[in-house]
Amino acid sequence: MIQEKADSEAEFKKIKRAERERIRQSELKQKARREIIREEFPELQTGQSTKKRPPIPGYVQEAVFDRDGGSCVLCGSRQHLHFDHIVPYSKGGGDSVENLRLLCRDCNLRKGNRFS
Repeated sequence: MIQEKADSEAEFKKIKRAERERIRQSELKQKARREIIREEFPELQTGQSTKKRPPIPGYVQEAVFDRDGGSCVLCGSRQHLHFDHIVPYSKGGGDSVENLRLLCRDCNLRKGNRFS
């Protein structure tokens, strides 16, 4: 019985060493991948294109703010407001008053880049 326990512990330690090595190798591969991406595709480093899109014009922001009463159209919050594209900008939606609305940070992050 004691020998079985010793064999079991030795096997466990062997598996643990192998798993540590597998994780170390995986981390090295991920690090190399990140470095290649950083060197070859600098526009992906921040998660966005290097092209900057123009800001939403001030008069459009004012019109949307006034129309929505200065609060989130989904929950009514007046804190941490964002201008949300109903048809996402990434899917071709423009910066028109009709395509914008006010959402609080939580509602906007929950929506993501989906249509709604």
